[in-house]
Amino acid sequence: MTPKDLATELVERWYEPIQTRNWPGRLELLTDIHEQLQVDIGDFDIYSEVSPQFIAGLIERLGTDEIGCIEQAHVYSNSGNDRHREMAGLWLGGYHTAMREGRRVAFARPVATKEQRATQRHVVNLPTHLKLGAERVACRLLDISAGGARVSSAARLAIGTQVALEIPRHGQEIASVVRAAQPQFGLAFPTKLPKAVTAVTIH
Repeated sequence: MTPKDLATELVERWYEPIQTRNWPGRLELLTDIHEQLQVDIGDFDIYSEVSPQFIAGLIERLGTDEIGCIEQAHVYSNSGNDRHREMAGLWLGGYHTAMREGRRVAFARPVATKEQRATQRHVVNLPTHLKLGAERVACRLLDISAGGARVSSAARLAIGTQVALEIPRHGQEIASVVRAAQPQFGLAFPTKLPKAVTAVTIH
């Protein structure tokens, strides 16, 4: 069975139980599903292919077109669909800004700012490593932009954790975990990477 076929089967199997829950309940169930899925598949590279396709197919099946809460944004951030991840990034960016400013959060369709539109995210899907202090753990770099990256890893990383991401054909860059929905994590770089770095990574 191909990763795509397995992802389609998972959507069919889990759509009904997930559809009946609210987004906090969906995120909780999806976390449990993914923990078991990683054990069942055994091969982390195959798991990293199946998971984003499963999430993307599930979102499409649910037919939800707007993000309304942080749990939904976390689910969307783990989708293999570029549009879903962009929606999640914009919503979460607005959410964190509002929290810092002490405003109530009530977002529907987010609109990209000029700065966000200029930070293009490139899908790369490359094997690499994260460094957590003296520990070096395997991960897969799923996509990268000047401002951050998305990785998949068996490591347990909390939001706010500082790591060093080994960027293929470039070197290490310090980053902070800003989204955590294991096994996928969103990282933010403290300063934007030069265009040359993302260019050499995607070619």
